[in-house]
Amino acid sequence: VGLVACTFYARYRFMTPPVTLSRFFNLRVSAMSVQPSMVGKVNTFAQLTLLGLILLSQATQLFPPSSLSYLSGFVGATTFLTGADYFVKFSRSGLFKFKPKP
Repeated sequence: VGLVACTFYARYRFMTPPVTLSRFFNLRVSAMSVQPSMVGKVNTFAQLTLLGLILLSQATQLFPPSSLSYLSGFVGATTFLTGADYFVKFSRSGLFKFKPKP
């Protein structure tokens, strides 16, 4: 939720006037871009792997449910690290400093 709120705030700060709802949600009007981090890519891969293994385990009873707990912990850790990484990048961008829009 915090990541989405920060993204909305950054989008508002970087938009050129006039800021309207139709322009705000128009993806063609953008002055910023987001570059995925390596930990974010690892996190996405781990989440998809975990999902696939859970589905495979439920369909075939190939793995006991407890065997996926290590991968679940890894996914939780990488999810936290991804959020922290984006937070640090956002805080270094200078958007936390309040400057009135011209």
